[in-house]
Amino acid sequence: MKRSRTIAGALFATIVVGATLASTAATANAASSNSGHAVPSHATFHASVSPNASKTVINRPNQLYVGHTCKFDLSGIADGTTVTSLDQCGITVTFSPAVVKASVPNSWGTWGSPPDTETATPDILTTNGADSVTISFSAPVRLSGTEAEPDPFEYHVIQASFYRPSGGLKTSVARNITGDAGARLLAMKTKNIGSIVLSSDTDFAFANLRVNLMS
Repeated sequence: MKRSRTIAGALFATIVVGATLASTAATANAASSNSGHAVPSHATFHASVSPNASKTVINRPNQLYVGHTCKFDLSGIADGTTVTSLDQCGITVTFSPAVVKASVPNSWGTWGSPPDTETATPDILTTNGADSVTISFSAPVRLSGTEAEPDPFEYHVIQASFYRPSGGLKTSVARNITGDAGARLLAMKTKNIGSIVLSSDTDFAFANLRVNLMS
């Protein structure tokens, strides 16, 4: 794993503080979701960037981002396996609630494509019907991100909230993402990240979770 304290800001986009996104979910039938299951409608989900000091959000997995992070490898886990934690990249990451391993296109219909994602056919983790998941790190990280895509073949906001090890919110970022081959990256460069909460108004999947340790 490569580590660096300096990452060129020109390759990243800066969060506009106070920007707000919203999406309204509609009932989807089994033919219109990545999982192949009927997806119930939920209340409208409103997501906004937290009113915090400007942080650096990373919108695409460019060479600099990939080169300065370590990816959690899911290739050795069979589809359908329930995953509660992973021990890789020098730390332990835990998922609450537990997530389920899947892959595109074997058990999840679509994903995004480069340059918006690392690959169009990744190994992924699904929320298994939940509309949020907490990703906790056993040691603080300075940079972390994951690609995400909603289950229904329609637009939904997915928000990533980055928390300090003590539990306080540092900052958050949200993107309006389509489930029809539209996965996008939610990544942040900000010191002392202890956990990430991914949330939406529907179930979703995420892939290519990456970290850069604080040391």
